[in-house]
Order: sequence, then structure tokens, then C-alpha cells
Amino acid sequence: MFPLFILITVMIAWFSRIILARVQLVTAARYGTDLIIYCPKFSADDVKQEITNMLCDKNIEGRRLIKERIKKIDVVINRFPEITAANACNVTLITDKKTCSVDIWYEIKLSPWLKTITGDEGVIVSARSEVLAGTGAKH
Repeated sequence: MFPLFILITVMIAWFSRIILARVQLVTAARYGTDLIIYCPKFSADDVKQEITNMLCDKNIEGRRLIKERIKKIDVVINRFPEITAANACNVTLITDKKTCSVDIWYEIKLSPWLKTITGDEGVIVSARSEVLAGTGAKH
């Protein structure tokens, strides 16, 4: 009974790491879309750098992720055009469904005994945040 109890405890701790990483990634992806909307001068590279700092910077309190394990940060920015008198009646301006999005992929390494069971090196956890290009604050 004791080995089974130990196995269950280890699995709960491992799945907790996955859930905590997922929560951090979702928060960072939402932060990235907020930056796209509320900081119109930010480029995709600026947003990527801010997200990386949020997840990995040693000066940030709390749990930090390992920078080398971030597999991908995709930032797509589609700025909504400014509405003027000349284009105010343009229907395609309203119906165009372009979005701004942030995708983050992070790898969680498996423990040695799980590697031998599954044959995999790690598990990829991802998060995505997306907003319509014309939503958010007026600039």
C-alpha cells in the first residue's frame, strides 16, 4: 500500500506543476494581448520581451519559469485602422474579423522514471489569448 501512496503523491505533485505552468502561461498570454491593445507603440518583439520578462525575470517575485524551456512565443498584431470621415461607411471595416493573438508554448521535463515509462522527454503546455483587432481602449 505504501508504494502506491508514494506514487499517487508524486503524480499529484507533477500534475500540479503542469497546472501551475498553464495558469502562468494563460496569465502571460492575456498580459500580451493587453499590451497589444493598450500600448499601440509596442511591436511584436516588444510584447515577446515583456512576456519573457514576466515569466522568467529573477526580479519578479513568485514562481518563475525557465527561459530555455519556452519553445515558442507567437505574437500576431492586427491594428484596427483609425475610423475617419472617409472610411466611416466602409462595411468591410466593421466585418473584418482580424484578431490580435499571443501563443506561448512551454516544455515541462519528465522525471527519469516517467521518461522510461512514456519514452518522452517532456510535455508541452500551451496557452493562447486572442482579441478582435478593434476592441479595447480608444487610442
